[in-house]
Amino acid sequence: MRSCIIAFLVLNMLVSCGKKEEKEQAQQPVAIKKNKIVKVVTKRVQKVSVTETKKAYGYAVPFKSVDVFSKVNGVVLKKFRELGETVNAGDVLAVVRQDIPGMEFADHEVKANLSGTIFKDFTEEGATVTVQKPLFNLARLDPILAEIKIPEEWLTRINFEQPINVNLEAFPTQTFQARLYRLLPQNDSKSRSAIARLKISNPNLKIKPGMFVTAEFKFSRHDALVIPVDALVRSGLEYYVFKVQNNVVHKQLVQPGELFGRNQEILNGLQANESVVVFGQNLLEDGVQVEVEEVQ
Repeated sequence: MRSCIIAFLVLNMLVSCGKKEEKEQAQQPVAIKKNKIVKVVTKRVQKVSVTETKKAYGYAVPFKSVDVFSKVNGVVLKKFRELGETVNAGDVLAVVRQDIPGMEFADHEVKANLSGTIFKDFTEEGATVTVQKPLFNLARLDPILAEIKIPEEWLTRINFEQPINVNLEAFPTQTFQARLYRLLPQNDSKSRSAIARLKISNPNLKIKPGMFVTAEFKFSRHDALVIPVDALVRSGLEYYVFKVQNNVVHKQLVQPGELFGRNQEILNGLQANESVVVFGQNLLEDGVQVEVEEVQ
């Protein structure tokens, strides 16, 4: 019995020693982590003058579009032009013969009432036409318009003289220049938006109605604090950076603003010339000592 008690006490001591050793080992990495110096790359917060850029989207539409009607009822005797052809005002597009039994009339010439492109063709030779239904739709495509939806708060910031860059999915490597041509009088009360029409030069008729358009508006310049976008870390709904002071990092919540290329505007949380980590954030936590390599 005595030997059993001694064996139990020895076993209990061994277990206690083992737990103490495990606890010390578990605490050791934390101590090492806090004492370890981490190498990071930093950059200073810069105060720069930036141009605010906003994008809006829409579709290309003809600069002008008109329907062409016959002035008499009858049958299309001859068509001279087809869909997609370019015409001048006054060109004869078709001839209509009045079809009234027992009576003879001079054939009626249907003429273009606009210089442009035959955008829609509603008839064929031999078809019966009336004065109420159009035979053709003509569209002027040079210049061409981009009809886009813009937030109504932009209305006080845009003007008819400012240049606007326009990009189309059909021509991803090309940028077109546009100007504000007209603001439509009605606003959309649900989306609080307005319709703007931009005029774009289109001499080769490359831009077709219906093409998707992205318009880039540049507004007034202002001073802004910016950091490299790589310095910004997101956690849930919050954004933060690691700010370096005396070779120690501090986690700092920030409020991001506009993105200017690879630079992120910071509205709150930083001051000009402060140092922030741009590389190595994954090794950091608040209070860690760092070895700094600063880049310009």
